[in-house]
Amino acid sequence: MTTQPVLVIGDLICDHYVWGDVSRVSPEAPVQVLEWDREANRAGGAANVALNLASLGYDVKLAGLVGRDEDGRWLRRELSRHGIDTTAIVISETRPTTRKLRIIARSQQLLRVDREDRSPIGKQDERLLLQRIRRARRQTCGIICSDYAKGVLTEAVLDLVLRARPVKDHGVVLVDPKGRNFVRYRGTDILTPNEREIIEATGGTSIDRPSHNLPSRAQDVQ
Repeated sequence: MTTQPVLVIGDLICDHYVWGDVSRVSPEAPVQVLEWDREANRAGGAANVALNLASLGYDVKLAGLVGRDEDGRWLRRELSRHGIDTTAIVISETRPTTRKLRIIARSQQLLRVDREDRSPIGKQDERLLLQRIRRARRQTCGIICSDYAKGVLTEAVLDLVLRARPVKDHGVVLVDPKGRNFVRYRGTDILTPNEREIIEATGGTSIDRPSHNLPSRAQDVQ
């Protein structure tokens, strides 16, 4: 195992789960009533990637953004508890921590409530994040960009990480993409789209019948 850390950059998400049981319908409206049993937080998005790497024994640095709120504080505490370097995480004064609330009864998800801002992060937050990425990427063995389309991986961030790498930086850069526009990840060493993302990006009908555009789209990313 390398002694140099891996830098993870991306959207940080607080996944909140509420479990309970449903046995009746509300008299106020035709909706089910959940009788609360328990609830818990989980680290999601790029934060989950960082935790998985740490569980494999890697030294991990994490760069991203959270709000000045309880979800953001919980995420930073949880990550630090697992030995992850969180000094490159920006605390935003203008947007909340991305939060996904899932309500579950008898292993069936009833509802998901998302609190998020999917617009690109503000210029002040972006400047801080770029500064911290520049510092954090020194002496790293590789970078993973985890894009959940929540605004952290702006064009400026991708330009810095993918297309303005120092000559001395020989670490591999891997991108887990989001959406159809793979061109924005031009310069990455490894791109890891899932089946649906490949189909959407190339205009194919299935993973077994990809579009004839696949070779040219792959060239666009290089």
